[in-house]
Order: sequence, then structure tokens, then C-alpha cells
Amino acid sequence: MLPKHLAEWLQLLEQRSPESVFRLGLERVSEVWRRLDIEPPQGGVLVVAGSNGKGSCALFAESLLQGSGMRVGTTLSPHLTRFNERIRIDKREVSDQSICQAMARVEAVRGGVNLSYFEHAVLAAFCCFDRAHLDAWVLEVGLGGRLDAVNVVDADVAIISSIAMEHTEWLGDSLDAIGAEKAGVLRRGKPLVCGSSRIPESVLARARELACEVFMPGSAYRQAVTETGFGFTSGCGRKLKAWHSLPVPWVASENAATALMACLLLPNANSIVRGAIENACETAFNPGRFERRELGHVEVVLDLAHNPDAGRFLCRQLEVVPSLGRTRAIAGFLGDKDVTGTVGALAGIIDEWHFVSTPGDRGRTAGEIAELARNILQGASIFTRDSVESAMNLLKGVSCASDRVLVFGSFATVGEARKFLDKELGVAQGPISGRGCIRRYPNV
Repeated sequence: MLPKHLAEWLQLLEQRSPESVFRLGLERVSEVWRRLDIEPPQGGVLVVAGSNGKGSCALFAESLLQGSGMRVGTTLSPHLTRFNERIRIDKREVSDQSICQAMARVEAVRGGVNLSYFEHAVLAAFCCFDRAHLDAWVLEVGLGGRLDAVNVVDADVAIISSIAMEHTEWLGDSLDAIGAEKAGVLRRGKPLVCGSSRIPESVLARARELACEVFMPGSAYRQAVTETGFGFTSGCGRKLKAWHSLPVPWVASENAATALMACLLLPNANSIVRGAIENACETAFNPGRFERRELGHVEVVLDLAHNPDAGRFLCRQLEVVPSLGRTRAIAGFLGDKDVTGTVGALAGIIDEWHFVSTPGDRGRTAGEIAELARNILQGASIFTRDSVESAMNLLKGVSCASDRVLVFGSFATVGEARKFLDKELGVAQGPISGRGCIRRYPNV
């Protein structure tokens, strides 16, 4: 008998193939995808791969396309607090009921194919999109690209936001190897938009092999944040597009520009006008990515930085408006992450460290994290805490108005902090007010 509730479906999928266990490969998911007989939308499919920034690119593209009059389905991975975050239609999370129906549709055709948790979830998202008869899909890759379940769908435009050392057990132990895996989302003759100029040769070589036109920041398109706002210009052999004095995006301006460039290359690009871009700048927000909250009188910054490149980017964002008081960090990391490299990137701006354990088979204890951190944080104030909640309660009591609390690292760590803050406030909260301060951050 099939489950009736979403929690029961997720429990079933977890029992079959735990989410923490990666099972890369397209054989299983491709067979079930064929049986579902779903046609991708005529308005285009945008596939977003990368190490850092891909979620922000996906959400900005979603807002931009929806603001242009298109009905848009978006997949995100993983989720922070609710599974429903992974499947969105027109900027709204899909309901439990719709997801259960989609799960059942996948179950009905999979037969003896043993899908992983992520594969079943991705196919369920496609079923939700199929039922809604959408104009465009924005698909965030979960891990890598070439062997990720999302890659059963052909991209009309691909984004590779950035390449960093991550998941080396599965993707390879060099930037070139990781880049080759992410370049697996490219399709012959379809454009690639890069979010960083530091792209490994393996990506560019694959693009040449497939005759993909490559759009690089700084040459094919440019962005800047000035006193008058956000500006974007594109050219590269196509009709010049330029917009100036736009609202500064909530997401990092680099990611907003990458998404905008990619959307301009989709089949319905002519529908993108200034109003749609302004709407995306004002509404596209990525929870847990430099998310500023308040806990009583203390500012809290939440960020999913869990590799050295993301740590350096976060450090630059924090340095733009340094805390007038002390900055205390709460951090937790999974077992495959570079703790010393990520912590070291932030060492110069953190006054006090509080490490917490992360759950699951891939988790790491607070003691293990602290021991690794001591190798790079010579003489720093380092503590271990039982949980994110206990650490937040402690820092709430000892922090003054000029202090700042930074929570970063794993999705589990940041997700628990968001749950704690929502509970304290009684309602789910987006970014704090004071957009004038946020406007100073994105172009770092």
C-alpha cells in the first residue's frame, strides 16, 4: 500500500536509499524518465551546475522568467528545513498533496528499478511540472553534473556558476576533473554561461567539442553595482542589451548577472524587459545565503559556506560592513568538507568560535571539527556546543547590540539556526529590514 502523507513517502525513500548515500549514474533514472514520457517545456530548460552560487542563479532566473509572464518550475537541492523547498512552481513550494501524487506516479512506472532518494525526488519534480503545463524549467544540479539525475533532461542553456574543490571522492581530486564532471550538463550547440572567469580548461574543451558558444563574465557580459544601482550589459555578437540603475539584487550581483545572461539566451528571451529584471532584483532571495536576521537586538548572519572558496566570498561580504563589536561564529561541517580551509578563510574576522556536531552518516562531531580548526586557529577562543539551539541561546545571552553572530557551514547547521530563529519570532521570516545595508554587499 502506497504512503498517504509526504513524511511517509520520505521515510520510505530514506529506507530504500538514504539521502546521505550518493549513487551517481544515469542508467536507473533514465529508464524511469523514459517510462514517464514527459515532454520538457517549449519555453526552454535552464540547467544550473556549479560549486558555489548555483542556487542563487536558479532563484534569480526563476523570478526573472516568472516576471516575464512565463509559468516556471524550479528544482533546488538540497533543502534547508522542508522537503517542499526542492520543488517550486511559479515561485511557490509545491504542496504535500501534489508531491505525494507525483511520488506515486514515479512509483507506478519504476517497476524493478531501484531509484535513489534524490532520483525519485527529481522525477517527482518533473511529474509536478508536467501536470502544471509550464513554459520553462530551471533545474539546479544536486552533485556534479554528468551523472546527476537532473541531467536526464537536455539543457537549452547551461550555467556553470563556479568550480571549487568539493566532493572529491565522487568528482575527482582536481579542479580540472571536477570541471569535466560539471561540463556533463552541456548539450551540442547549446550555449554555456559561466559565472566566473576562473573556469578550468576541461570545461572549455568540452564546450569546443560540442560547439557550445561560451559566455564569460567580463567579456560576453558585464555587471557592476554603483551608487546608482545595479548595471548589466551583454553583447558578444548578439544585439546589445544594457540596463542601468536597476535595484541592487538580494542575491550576489555576480549570480544575478549570470542568471540574466542565461535567460536572455532561452527561446522566449524577447519577453525579458526592464520591469521583469527589476522584479527579480527586488524579489529573488536565497535563504541561507548571506541571510541577515535579528535575534533580539543582535544581528545574525546565516550562510551555507562550506568550502574554502565560499568562505573567502563570505569573508569579503562581512568585511564590507565590519561589526562594531565582537563576531561570534557557530559552525558545523560534514565529514567530507575542508574544515581547516573554510575556517581559515574567516579566521581574521571571527573573535570566538562555537562548533556543533552534524547529524547522519556523513556528519562530524563538534570535537572533531574543533580539533581540525585548532590547527589553523592558533590561540583562538574555541568551544564545542551540544546543539545549534544551545549555542544560539548562549550567544543571545552574552551578545550586545553591536555584536554579530555568524552561523555557517552545513545545510543542517544553517537549517537548525533558521528553525530556531523562526520559533523565537513566532513566524517564518525573510531577510531583515535595512535594505540600504544589503545594497553595499553584492559586488564584493
